[in-house]
Amino acid sequence: MGRTENLKPWPKGVSGNPGGRPKKKPITEAYEAAITRSLPERLRKVKLDRNEIELPEGATFADLIALGQCRAAAKGITAAAEAIADRLEGKVSQQVDMSGTVDLALRINQARARVGKPPISAAAALQDRSVAEALPVPARDGHKDSGSG
Repeated sequence: MGRTENLKPWPKGVSGNPGGRPKKKPITEAYEAAITRSLPERLRKVKLDRNEIELPEGATFADLIALGQCRAAAKGITAAAEAIADRLEGKVSQQVDMSGTVDLALRINQARARVGKPPISAAAALQDRSVAEALPVPARDGHKDSGSG
């Protein structure tokens, strides 16, 4: 066990790490530096099937990567096409079906009956938080939750 006699808590209002977590992200910075670097002459000529494309002088590794993604998408690689679409148009939002109806007051009164309490009005049922634990959570397979987990 280490020695603790010299340890003291920081005074109130003084941080032990005033600068916070370092802002540097070394891997991200390395990627940024590499991707923005100009391509060497030998990498500017890219073979696309039987054709050869020459990227303009000053083209970067980012340009080469984008061209590679476009090539993959054109060959039918769905992941490449999705990545391009997500970057350009943003990810597709998931639609949520809210067409089902739940009579919350009815469910609360059913729960109250299970715990031996009398039914209450819909307005009161919606304000009664004491039965929240008694409401059964339907299992995903359609069977009622048995309460065992």
